[in-house]
Amino acid sequence: KFSISGKNSEIFITAKNGNFISDEKILLEDDVKFKSKEFQLTSDNVVFDRKNLVATSEKKAKFLSKNTSIISRGFDITENGNIINFKGQTVLTIKWIFLNLYSFHAF
Repeated sequence: KFSISGKNSEIFITAKNGNFISDEKILLEDDVKFKSKEFQLTSDNVVFDRKNLVATSEKKAKFLSKNTSIISRGFDITENGNIINFKGQTVLTIKWIFLNLYSFHAF
């Protein structure tokens, strides 16, 4: 478990397994999670570059936030977690909330 500091909040990274593939890169496997106050991103296989604070995955990924979910075939996280680019076929679901506001006037 470790974290990176994004623009607005810290992103915590967890995985069941992790192995160094070089001095700077770690292969994270099995239930990899990137979690902040604003979102959660999960995948089963992610390469994290500790030096450049960049993460990449070519496996199915699921992004969840307050009213949005994204399912893709991979992602790149750059700019200390401030930018996430989704790869391949991607499905975006946005929950729309409609509010009916009525104004009542008593005479």
